[in-house]
Amino acid sequence: MQKRNPNQNLAAGSVQQRTATHLTDNIVAIAAGDDHFVALRANGMVVSWGSTNYSQSQTPVMTQSIGLIAAGSIHSIAVLGQPFQRTAAAGDTITFSSGQFANRLATFQWQFNGANIDGATNSTLVLGNVCWTNSGIYRAVITNPLGSITSPTMSLSGPRGPLMFDPSCVFYQPTNGAVQMRLTGSSGIYPVVIYATTNLLDWTPVFTNSPTTNAIDFSDVPLDSSSHRFYRAIEQP
Repeated sequence: MQKRNPNQNLAAGSVQQRTATHLTDNIVAIAAGDDHFVALRANGMVVSWGSTNYSQSQTPVMTQSIGLIAAGSIHSIAVLGQPFQRTAAAGDTITFSSGQFANRLATFQWQFNGANIDGATNSTLVLGNVCWTNSGIYRAVITNPLGSITSPTMSLSGPRGPLMFDPSCVFYQPTNGAVQMRLTGSSGIYPVVIYATTNLLDWTPVFTNSPTTNAIDFSDVPLDSSSHRFYRAIEQP
């Protein structure tokens, strides 16, 4: 008897039924109808193939992950899972779940923007008192004795705090006229551009900082002899 690779996908039936052109690895469930097949990928997406006489193998555009699938004679059913994108207000509690992948033999490791979250090893991830630093991409790596898969990626958009100059960190150097400031509240999603003006009408960019959630320390040496100078900061996509 020939031993089969556990990652190999097999299909049986007519030539049309066996044409599984969209199948790749990480298939976690397959359902079969009379003349079509439906497969669920680990990322929550569905692929289908076979007869299209009644549009039974045409997959609609989805904005949520799929948790369960079933196929009938000329139809298919899918149970919606979590949205791929979620938005939270300040102070909200957000829960992500591994859903259909949870079982007693599996272990879990949740990740944020590709990095492991310390201590996040349950089948669900609960984020309490959400703020703008929680914005990003979440997913779980699920492992059992047969191997590992990753859950669907889920993005979270948290509330963005206002950009603010810290008044306790403003210093003036009389020797060269330099002004040192600290800016807080950056979301870490977009670059921060600081503008300066002497008349509140003509704003000139004087400093750009790459995306960061840390405080931004900034120093400016005016090129003119104006007795006053104004600053503002904007996060720009």
